[in-house]
Amino acid sequence: MAQCHAELANYASSDLAASIERARQALALLPETEETIPIRAGAYYYIARSMQINGDVTPPIEHLILEGAQLSFAGGLVGRLRGVNVLAVLRTLQGQLSKAIALYEQECWMAEHLGSIGGSIAFFYFNWSDLLRERNELEEAGRLVAMGMDNLGGLMLPDDRGMLLGYTTLARIQQARGEDSQALATLETFLQLAHTRNYIPYLIERGAAVRAQVELMQGNLEAATCWADACGLTSYDQELSYPHEQEYLVLARVRIAQGRASPTGPYLHDVLYLLDRLLEDALARARMSSVLEMLILRALALRSQGKRSESLTVLQRAFALAAPEGYIRLFVDEGEPMRLLLREAQVHGIVPEYVTRLLSAFGESVPSSPTPRLTALIEPLTQREREVLRLLLEGASNREIARRLVLSINTVKRHVYNLCGKLGVQSRAQAIVKARALNLL
Repeated sequence: MAQCHAELANYASSDLAASIERARQALALLPETEETIPIRAGAYYYIARSMQINGDVTPPIEHLILEGAQLSFAGGLVGRLRGVNVLAVLRTLQGQLSKAIALYEQECWMAEHLGSIGGSIAFFYFNWSDLLRERNELEEAGRLVAMGMDNLGGLMLPDDRGMLLGYTTLARIQQARGEDSQALATLETFLQLAHTRNYIPYLIERGAAVRAQVELMQGNLEAATCWADACGLTSYDQELSYPHEQEYLVLARVRIAQGRASPTGPYLHDVLYLLDRLLEDALARARMSSVLEMLILRALALRSQGKRSESLTVLQRAFALAAPEGYIRLFVDEGEPMRLLLREAQVHGIVPEYVTRLLSAFGESVPSSPTPRLTALIEPLTQREREVLRLLLEGASNREIARRLVLSINTVKRHVYNLCGKLGVQSRAQAIVKARALNLL
């Protein structure tokens, strides 16, 4: 028992992947007694941190995280705080913005009761703030990020992800408010602290990427391009590791901006290749928040290529994920190109209430006349998609469809996914209802 406790106590200074494996071994050895609750909770916590290295939030990992959270909740207020943070990150990665926010709203009493205890409470406020920023609730987001900053204290951890989240969230809020110079100053402060305190390279690289994104949002393509050319990342890297996913997405934004000036050049082709590769991993690991962001960028890249119908079809897929959860800033922060694309979506009657809300966040007035309803698909179904849809309408399972059309299960899943995207829905059941309503077959 003592040996297991010692192993877990030293995890913070060890390699994360190795720590996760040792945590699994510890769980296999530890008896499930009340005495071992704190140790088992610690082991589950390091398994939960696997989200940081592989971005896997599929049901098996979700199950382990929920088990760990239950143990953490039984371990006093500090353990409960840690459990809430882990659960909120899980829900955020899964694209479940509403559930993540609800967690913080339900547990805010705990944060107030604990007062200032450093990193965990700071992360609590920072993550909650960032979620509200995404909802465009900037005043409350600003209040929460300030509370998080007050709780940072003199922490000097080399892997201080809370510090990164705090400064980048503050900068994004400032940028959303139109405080351009303050946003860049905030990021510069973080980067100086990171170098002074010898933060791990990952944190410095992420901070520099966010600064490049903010530069791009402010119209400084030259500065953003300098970062993109020097960051060492390309669309053709052999391995697109999850810890660098956000840097790759900033790279995609920069290349799309360059591609608008040179639509026949290599930039847009390379970006679409990069996004396809990133999207494959995000879908396989159930990171729907990443899927949403990638679909938004894919729609912008296709629009820059002049492929309007394809662009709107992809945007419709993004709406299917974003509208139920109330995402705002992921769209608005893309600036004028997204505003113009939303205008086109409005003309086609795509999710009119949500599009109107997004355009309102750009400062546009609500149209006085009702928006026309969508009566046909923007992008027609392929022959194979029509065959799959016909079998869906008959109630066939994926396995049955695969057998009857002589396809692999994965191919059938891809066709169903494409069908849902073109119909602007999230599930096969919704696809059936929509297809019948539009009388597609």
